[in-house]
Amino acid sequence: MPPPDPADNPAFCLHLLKRPFKVEQLKPYERIPHEYIRMLTDPVVAGDRFISLTRTDEEISIVVESASTEDKTATWCCIKIAGPMDFGVLAVFCNFATPLKAADIPIFAASTWNTDYILVPKDSAARAVEVLTQDGWQFVDDIST
Repeated sequence: MPPPDPADNPAFCLHLLKRPFKVEQLKPYERIPHEYIRMLTDPVVAGDRFISLTRTDEEISIVVESASTEDKTATWCCIKIAGPMDFGVLAVFCNFATPLKAADIPIFAASTWNTDYILVPKDSAARAVEVLTQDGWQFVDDIST
């Protein structure tokens, strides 16, 4: 299902971020690597990179944007919904994910207060952009990260 018209609501435009992402899973009792703690607590270390740590009683999930486009361990590309989105807007993520599901493109999502970051495998990124564009989503190219 296509998004609302981006001319009416630019928050629904998409950005394909340039740097690749890593997703790591730790056991809930494992220590979080110091480099990630430093990224969370020191803006100089993090720079403008995305990092998300989620801890549950079952696992710790770490999503981090690589510092380099050449990082071979970063196997995901990220599509960012421009945001910020009002919490009253319903089914944005569902509308975004549905055409990707129909195209058999796996996703990993991370959400913030303002918006959603949806990761797709690097080798599926071009197809994801094509599928979403055909569904009516609009990509904009004005993001540097």
